[in-house]
Amino acid sequence: MEQEQNQKESKPFRSRRFLVIYSIVLFSLAMLLILVSYFSQVKAKSEVQTLSEQLTTAQGSLSKMESITELAQKKDEEISKLDQSNGELREEILSLQEKLYLSGKETEEQKRVTEAYAKLCQLEEAVRSRDFAAAEEVLAAMEQSGADEKLDPDAKEIFEALKERIR
Repeated sequence: MEQEQNQKESKPFRSRRFLVIYSIVLFSLAMLLILVSYFSQVKAKSEVQTLSEQLTTAQGSLSKMESITELAQKKDEEISKLDQSNGELREEILSLQEKLYLSGKETEEQKRVTEAYAKLCQLEEAVRSRDFAAAEEVLAAMEQSGADEKLDPDAKEIFEALKERIR
């Protein structure tokens, strides 16, 4: 009987001991899970922070790229406007060069006409002063340079009359 009693007493003691050990193990496992969860959360937080920094850097780079792209577009527009005005200025320069060339031709022609009239005046002065030798020289110079062809019809008549007086 004593054994039975010992067994009865030992059963509750065993069940109590089992419950205590079971509770300790459960609480230990719970603490271990809490620690694992905490370290996982810390690690996740640091990764989120790293990703956030990288995202901020990427957004900054993107905004810089956009501003550089806008600046490049503005510069391209300025270049195209300058190219267009450059082309217009080249056309204007060519036009002015052509006008200068033509006015140079007109100036040369005007010089020849002026020289022809000056020689006609010299010829007339030489004939009036009866210096026929000088008149012959002026007449030869006029005919050689073609100055007599530059005179208008009235001046040509005077030239022909002077020419007859000399010969």
